[in-house]
Amino acid sequence: MTDSLRLRRWLVLGASASALLTAAPAFAQPAANANAVQELVVTAQRRSEAIQDVPVAVSAFSANTLKAQRLDGGDKLLLSVPNVNYSRGNFGGYNFQIRGIGTKVVSSSGDAGVSFNINQLPVAANHLGDTDFYDVQAVEVLRGPQGTLYGRNATGGAVNVITARPTDKLGASITGEYGDFNNTKVNGYINLPMGDKLAVRFAGFYLNRDGFGTNSVTGNDIDGRDLFSVRASVQWKPTDNFRVNAMFEHFNEKDSRNRVGKQLCIKDPAKNNVGGTAVTGYEAQGILSLGCQAGSLYQSAAYGTVNTAGTLGGILTNLVGLTGTNVPISGTLTTGGDALYGHAQQNTNLHDIESATDPIYQARENLAMLDMDWDITPHLTLQSITGYNFNTGYSKEDYNRLIASVPFNTTSNGAPFSALVPALFPGGNIVDPQVGTSNRFRSFDYGNTKSREFTEELRLSSSFSGPLNFSVGGSWIKTNTYSNYYVMSNGLTAYAQVQNFLATGNPNPPAGTAPIYIDPNSFPTGIGH
Repeated sequence: MTDSLRLRRWLVLGASASALLTAAPAFAQPAANANAVQELVVTAQRRSEAIQDVPVAVSAFSANTLKAQRLDGGDKLLLSVPNVNYSRGNFGGYNFQIRGIGTKVVSSSGDAGVSFNINQLPVAANHLGDTDFYDVQAVEVLRGPQGTLYGRNATGGAVNVITARPTDKLGASITGEYGDFNNTKVNGYINLPMGDKLAVRFAGFYLNRDGFGTNSVTGNDIDGRDLFSVRASVQWKPTDNFRVNAMFEHFNEKDSRNRVGKQLCIKDPAKNNVGGTAVTGYEAQGILSLGCQAGSLYQSAAYGTVNTAGTLGGILTNLVGLTGTNVPISGTLTTGGDALYGHAQQNTNLHDIESATDPIYQARENLAMLDMDWDITPHLTLQSITGYNFNTGYSKEDYNRLIASVPFNTTSNGAPFSALVPALFPGGNIVDPQVGTSNRFRSFDYGNTKSREFTEELRLSSSFSGPLNFSVGGSWIKTNTYSNYYVMSNGLTAYAQVQNFLATGNPNPPAGTAPIYIDPNSFPTGIGH
């Protein structure tokens, strides 16, 4: 015998009419026969068809298929879906690409080219690559433009996750696994029918894992995971022609993983000669260096260190006189401003870093949705989908994941302000409330984000027996996103302190004036984590 798992797909924005040869889709219950062959039916063309008969690029996975292929999260879909690629972004997000189209911009106002939907609800701020596909009915990936079907600028495609909904049968399941690095993963659900009209379902997922890498400075493991997600679903059928499905999902992660991967670098020497013309001065020489130059990952030089003379913090510490001597900067690792990262290579383990503090990564999401279906007639259905999503994120890590191997210079060396160094920075120590007191170059980056999404969608669909059917509707989406990204460096602080001293005789800003730094522990009004 054959059972059908039918996945609903509807028009998200706008109105359209199309020839539909079959009835409106619905979810069928799994067969009792364990040997039954399950046929996956999709509606990628807004009509129910077996997936092998659909002449469009669609990959669909049932819950059993996801489990069998170990596709336990969005980042694993690239293992089984053609033309798909997944990578982490530099500011806490991810780039899920289909046929090269995804999230190319880093601006918070940028819209992804691949739409992500949960139970037909578009969710812009999501954690597709952070958590598992736990207690889901199916996952579907459509490749190519899907604007008329799913809206939200879905020029690359769409990822649709259909969660398991409450049923009229009592049931429960729990699965656990344990592996290397104390990897502990648990997920499960419990389904509770409450009479003929009401049923509730609770599901959850938990992951805890030691870090794959080590911070060689603190000696602690990093890149560990500590997260959980819980979901509550309610289905209410007060009458035969009216159905209500409500869902609330909470996601929380708080651990020590890096926001992005380790930085590999082939050092780009500062230029002291261009086209036969000598280049002098720290600023000019530093600006002509890119810090890192192009090269292959397979070169041993790829595990080198950045040329700090090509960074803003390095240029400013050169001007202050904290780094090296006032001589032309060359590719030699022990002269000029590049003396800060004197070690020729960094650890070749991509998970290991050097940092004065361990990285911090935090994320939280609360998603609520209400889906109501009313069969006006046996062949006309009015559907309303209301959704609200609140998402926050916070991260802090070493900007270069490297510790300077050479301390700051403590004597006057002829640089413009180097005579001030012994008095303002005793022992070469820069007092910086953001990155700590240190006599070595330090740079950290810090980011936080907060977003709110509200979606309301209304659709009227037909399921006539004839060759013509229609689906007409509209949606209203309002999104507010607030993001901050800071790069903190004691090199910038040292230069600001010198300028304050020259102007006022005090290295710190006078009371009532603008500060020279923004302390993450004392946020301006409206910023938090």
